[in-house]
Amino acid sequence: MDTWNQIENALCELEDRVEEALTPVNASECGLDPRCGPLFRGQDFLATRNRSSLDYYGGFEYVDSEYIRSVGHWTLYSSEHDRIACALETHPNRAEE
Repeated sequence: MDTWNQIENALCELEDRVEEALTPVNASECGLDPRCGPLFRGQDFLATRNRSSLDYYGGFEYVDSEYIRSVGHWTLYSSEHDRIACALETHPNRAEE
């Protein structure tokens, strides 16, 4: 197997792991504008497939790049940043986890 295919397979596997860890959430329940689009949460991150809407309507364009990771079609925002932590803490299901 060539290197390109190895990298592609590894990325696909990682994207599958991300998707398995996600739960859909409502942007407004996280204290965010509904125009942010569909959001998903992991244990310690928020995720979206529509980064531009979340950045613009959610104010996430101010989140430093050190707290953002891209995995395939997903953009992940770490709860280590105050803006993300606040959105995760606002969501009503946080106590169930």
